[in-house]
Amino acid sequence: MKPFYDEEVPAAEPVEATKVEPLAPGAPVHAFVKPEQVPNLMSSVHQARLWTAGKLQYAENKIDSWVSSFISTEKKTTAVIAGLKDREEPLLSSAVYIIVAGLSGSIFARARSFPVRFLAPPVFATTVFAYTMPNTFANTKTLLWNIEKEHAPPSVIEAQLQADSAIKNAAVQTEEISQQATSKVTAGVSNVRKFIAKTTGLKVD
Repeated sequence: MKPFYDEEVPAAEPVEATKVEPLAPGAPVHAFVKPEQVPNLMSSVHQARLWTAGKLQYAENKIDSWVSSFISTEKKTTAVIAGLKDREEPLLSSAVYIIVAGLSGSIFARARSFPVRFLAPPVFATTVFAYTMPNTFANTKTLLWNIEKEHAPPSVIEAQLQADSAIKNAAVQTEEISQQATSKVTAGVSNVRKFIAKTTGLKVD
């Protein structure tokens, strides 16, 4: 049997080239329709790119401004807080005392009314803060007072000044009364000693 691939394949017949006949003189020529172009397309794209670039630049500048303002505020706040503490006052032990005082105030007012439960912890903590770190407490009080003077209404400032003046006057009067009482007690003890020494001849120290 003869293999199939040994069979001769007939050659393809040549294709005759198509001849293009030239147009005869006077033959009608179909008009070429030019596609309509979008007017000012390049100008519109350019304007859109400029607008987008301007908005992006504005947003970038705004973000940079916010970041710079935040960093500046953070540095200023850190410097102010660092300047409040007195270098000679211990921070860690005082902080422990203040926290314990606040917890003690919460425990103390646990079974009392809501205003007492609300006010007792900060009052206890503030009292211990003023006792353990007096200079830092004074600096903090001055800072808060300056902030309040800048933002609070004048009527509130005036009322607080009057209350502060009344408290200081009461403290001064209390101290004067205490000193007068101490002087009277000391004078009375001295008179008693003199009387005993005069009547009995005993010297009482």
